[in-house]
Amino acid sequence: MKKIIGSIIAGIILSFTVLTDANAENNFLPYNEVRNFSEGLAPVSILKKNDKGIEFELYGFMDEKAKEVIAPKYEDVGKFSEGLAKVQLEGKWGFIDQTGRLIVSNKYDQADKFKNGLAAVRKNGKWGYINTKGKEVVKPQYDKAYAFSYNLGAVKKNGHWSYINKKGTAVIKTKYTSVKRFISGYAAIKHNGKWGYIDTKGNVVIQPQYKKVHSFYEGLAAVYKDGKWGFIDKNNHVKIKFKYEDITDFSEGLAGFQKNWHWGFIDKKGNVKIKNNYLQIYSGFSEGFASIMNRAENGGYIDQNGNAFPKFETDFVGYPFQNGKAIVNVGGDGQYYILKVLSLH
Repeated sequence: MKKIIGSIIAGIILSFTVLTDANAENNFLPYNEVRNFSEGLAPVSILKKNDKGIEFELYGFMDEKAKEVIAPKYEDVGKFSEGLAKVQLEGKWGFIDQTGRLIVSNKYDQADKFKNGLAAVRKNGKWGYINTKGKEVVKPQYDKAYAFSYNLGAVKKNGHWSYINKKGTAVIKTKYTSVKRFISGYAAIKHNGKWGYIDTKGNVVIQPQYKKVHSFYEGLAAVYKDGKWGFIDKNNHVKIKFKYEDITDFSEGLAGFQKNWHWGFIDKKGNVKIKNNYLQIYSGFSEGFASIMNRAENGGYIDQNGNAFPKFETDFVGYPFQNGKAIVNVGGDGQYYILKVLSLH
């Protein structure tokens, strides 16, 4: 444990603690890289040297108490999703469970995370899908394949996109040049250079008309038109006018907006809740906090009232909070710690 940090804003007392491994030097976690938590575990890496003195990284996982639960031995890893994480050995990808047990052998050239019980995998240049036991339920045959959502997977074959079910049957055949996954019941599709949306039946619910689009989050989607960003609802009604240079998706009721090269946050009515005083948003609101960079190029977290916690630091980059904890980097390789919210009262 590194230190306790307290902040008092308008009668609200917020305290944090910084967690590290008991054997860590300089109060940092004993890893070269630490990625964000997913399902209670975070990927971590250590540096090694080969016989020629060339450095390389090996990856494993730690838990939310900074305890190493899967020793670093992989060339790369992904985050845990539905209880499994992809891991790379000798250039090939497989999957392990949270105990480190190999569930799917390392035989794939590429792999995506599990969603809806399936993961997209590439073998011999083609994509297919496996289940959580490693069975190829959809044989590799596609040029591209996205993670399943709403029990549908977007796949591309011979230049054409379609959405297949878990048996590999095309249930939505399309004429679109590009598509995205289904989020909030809608998928973005591109036709004749413009983006629109379809529902899970393949019906066009918003005609292609936008140059750029995001998926729907919290009932609204960011769309780009005439050089500016705004937000529409699922009926294509403009809810927030097109006036922003850039924008982020809504999270916990707020979305980041960029105006005059600086970032702030708006609510779903377009009201400015936090003025655009920031140079960058690292991550939107999660468990009440957003990670940002201020005008002095220092990083930190703010709450939904714009109060800074615990303080701004040089080279500070914070990941989103999950279960009251966040990974923080303060200056590059080997300088990571866990920030934990102790109390809010």
